[in-house]
Amino acid sequence: MVSVDVTNNAISTINIFPNPGNGNEVNIIYSDNNTGDNITFSITDLTGRTVSQTIVVNELKGTNIYKLVPPNTLPTGMYFVTALINNNPFSIKMIVN
Repeated sequence: MVSVDVTNNAISTINIFPNPGNGNEVNIIYSDNNTGDNITFSITDLTGRTVSQTIVVNELKGTNIYKLVPPNTLPTGMYFVTALINNNPFSIKMIVN
């Protein structure tokens, strides 16, 4: 599990698992202090190409889990999972075996 602590007034923690993963899905655990926030979750490869992206509305304060499923299984390599909230991006490295 990889963790990033973010000190703004919305997201306080982001984790992903499994990491390394198999490229079929990634679970994103995040803590958001606000309800109604639009959060864009995306997966990008090392060239910066977005391979998966979705927008969710945070409905619960506190810890939440979102399962991001790419449209196709990701090939072996390194990717970045990014959460964009209030125009602030927070990225975590993800390895696919």
